[in-house]
Amino acid sequence: MAGLWFKKRSNRPLILVLMFLKAAIGLFFIMQVFTTMLGLHIIIAIIAALVLAKFIYSSDYLIGRYLQIESQFLINLNAENLAAAAQKRASARHGMWLDEQFYTCTYEIQPGSPWIGWSIRRLDVHRNYKIFVIEISNQHGYHPIPSGHTVLRTGDKLLITAPLNVLQTFDAAIKNMGLGLAKITETVTLHKFLEHESQVRKEHDMLLCYAMPVTSASPLARSTLKKSDTLSKGKWLALGLERGDYTISDPDASFVINNGDILWIIGSRQMLSSLFRDTTL
Repeated sequence: MAGLWFKKRSNRPLILVLMFLKAAIGLFFIMQVFTTMLGLHIIIAIIAALVLAKFIYSSDYLIGRYLQIESQFLINLNAENLAAAAQKRASARHGMWLDEQFYTCTYEIQPGSPWIGWSIRRLDVHRNYKIFVIEISNQHGYHPIPSGHTVLRTGDKLLITAPLNVLQTFDAAIKNMGLGLAKITETVTLHKFLEHESQVRKEHDMLLCYAMPVTSASPLARSTLKKSDTLSKGKWLALGLERGDYTISDPDASFVINNGDILWIIGSRQMLSSLFRDTTL
């Protein structure tokens, strides 16, 4: 159904109707159980149905299972997209997928660091160091795709991703400029990191890297990242782009995206799930 949603804009009204019918059928069967089998009055049955819905929504186990299924769906869909793209290229890979060309490691902000008290936007880390801060973790938990207004504090752990040569240059800058950042994890590919995290993290804390095919119905087609508000709405980051046999890492905001491109984006599971619920896509 997700593939049909992205394939043509004309498919979407029908999909919304089908989703409504699905919810209505589910509600009908619940009401049948309460009114026919249990013999409850219609008003009591409605109240009971709402209570049951509330119970399901507030159940950590049921919600956890739902998130697990949804996360696996996104992972499987991502694998299908990449498999289809590889087949389209007559099985001739020009190298590795983008999540195997990007590497990650974590840095902890040390006492006395000149970054303390500064926001990500003021530091302009992406422009100055060509790195992506894809997550900040501290005593308050995980914060995926932090906004530019996030102020850094002592002890914050910054999860960074970038091509390997960029990370090596960043390591040299930390040492030469006295940035007060300590590397606390080994450097691994983004693919390997996300694969490991999917096994040890709870679903709602997971980061996902998704290869999104750009179709003619997408607001990104024949547009630029700067002109489109798609990424700002979802709080995702565009890491790169696959076009034919070429990979473009960290595309410029003015770069024109074409129909048929594969845009690599990263974000939390909740953020990427909104791709399938956002009517602007």
